[in-house]
Amino acid sequence: MSSIEKSILNEKIEIQIYECLGLMKSSANRNLTDIQNEIRSVCGITIVDSEPSETLSLYKIKSKLKIKFVSLQPTLSESLRELVTNIRKVDGVYSFQVRKIRQLKDEV
Repeated sequence: MSSIEKSILNEKIEIQIYECLGLMKSSANRNLTDIQNEIRSVCGITIVDSEPSETLSLYKIKSKLKIKFVSLQPTLSESLRELVTNIRKVDGVYSFQVRKIRQLKDEV
């Protein structure tokens, strides 16, 4: 094994984990647990928790979500943009807005 290969193998990889608090409006006709499971399948998202939902109308509910995710983009703003775009693509999600973001330490 060459010295370059050894240095690559010994290089420490920093994984940045963030927690995002967001507000989601979704269809009342779709089970919230199913929506959360689909959000979990988005690349980089590790945990999705929610507080009790609020019914806005016969067809729409509002939920506060706590999402932990690994930043896979060069910058946090790019990661957030990708996260929001992918969450909005989930069937039954009308909107998703980030309210707070914080970096988690010593999680890995």
